[in-house]
Amino acid sequence: MKVGIFALQGDVSEHKKMLHNAGKELGMAIKVVELRDFENFNCDALIIPGGESTAMRRLTHDKDSNKFLNFLKKISGEGIPIMGTCAGLILLAKNVDGKFYDGLLDIEVKRNDYGRQRESFEEDIDLNLNGTTKFHAIFIRAPVIEKVNKGEILADFEGKVVAVKDENVIGLTFHPELTNNTKIYKYFLNLI
Repeated sequence: MKVGIFALQGDVSEHKKMLHNAGKELGMAIKVVELRDFENFNCDALIIPGGESTAMRRLTHDKDSNKFLNFLKKISGEGIPIMGTCAGLILLAKNVDGKFYDGLLDIEVKRNDYGRQRESFEEDIDLNLNGTTKFHAIFIRAPVIEKVNKGEILADFEGKVVAVKDENVIGLTFHPELTNNTKIYKYFLNLI
């Protein structure tokens, strides 16, 4: 099984480690490919990590703003699972800070809603992955999902949605790669 991680910014090595750990626990061999572009995509799943969403949008959109979104729509339509964490979630959203982007997740997101870097925090949340489980979530300059127009809410925190899924696309406002808990990765790999 081959999983691509966009290696533009963010915790690429941490996602890679968590994918390998989840694969071992599931008895699967996972090959992880660090992607710098999406021209020759040949993977069974895709992770878009956190980072700085404005810079990531500029890097992925380059000269043609629709090229990246069309790529995501194409692979999603083929049933390839996609997971975006923090800034990756922002790139997947249809509406960010009141601006329409036509992303894969029909959600409305507010960037950095919990505050700046110094307001980052950790909290235990109830995560619904084929049953409810506790998950220690790490929020770093995290966005908030203000409204879910379509999809399933996987978790909330203090009345704010922090994890959502629509078919084969998962969006998280927190960073599961910074924990030792592979539950989200095993759930994601089982979508393949």
